[in-house]
Amino acid sequence: MRVDTSDNNRFEFGLEKPLMLRGDWAVTADWHVPLYDAKLVNKFLDEAAGYSNLLIAGDFLNGDSLSQYYPKQKSAGIDKEISEARSLMEILAQNFKQIVFLKGNHDYRYVKSAEYRQDFVSAMHEVFLGIDLGSCRLKFTNLDHVYINSNGEKYFVAHPTSYSKNPLVNPNNIATIQKCHVLTAHTHHCAMGWDTSGEYIIGELGGFFNIQQTEYLQDTTTYPNWCNGYWFITRGAAQMVTYGARGKRISGGSK
Repeated sequence: MRVDTSDNNRFEFGLEKPLMLRGDWAVTADWHVPLYDAKLVNKFLDEAAGYSNLLIAGDFLNGDSLSQYYPKQKSAGIDKEISEARSLMEILAQNFKQIVFLKGNHDYRYVKSAEYRQDFVSAMHEVFLGIDLGSCRLKFTNLDHVYINSNGEKYFVAHPTSYSKNPLVNPNNIATIQKCHVLTAHTHHCAMGWDTSGEYIIGELGGFFNIQQTEYLQDTTTYPNWCNGYWFITRGAAQMVTYGARGKRISGGSK
């Protein structure tokens, strides 16, 4: 006997293709609701006025109560997290016409907790079911990355699972593969530079996390200082806004 090569019913074929977003975008990541800095979010919303599109590059949710890691965040259970996430998403929907939400490793804990009976998109639809989006369109993707084409400049934006304590290592490595500008989340750095070829902008997206309220950071740790921030892509150019370790606003951009 031989395997029937014409039988395509063994697995579900047809992998999801990355989204290609176009135009100008406010680009964010690592909100970690409910452990986010509300004052920083308001600063971002003020600066994002005039932008119609918001990209959330993963880890909008924290999912600490669903994690296998210890210690747990005692004051941030799943009910509080979902309630706060829904309220915050409704506020974001009042400020943007389109929101795209990538898969982050913390968000994906909702899929793991359901023993993989549903994909990421289905899990997020359940979390945000019935919220008031007004005229805003909220779209999820099962992938951890998208492309943005802005004024002919191509950006690869991702929430990779890889981690480095050294800023810009991840986006630099990815730029050698993607051959375009690269912005990455996950490391809680906020930094901007050029890849080793000097051709592509690389950056790390920062976040909105509240460092003082994140319980496991209060113990002795070798983690580098977390650095909040956000980005804007406008007519092909990238601008980074960060508040550094001391909370002072710093802005840098490409032309």
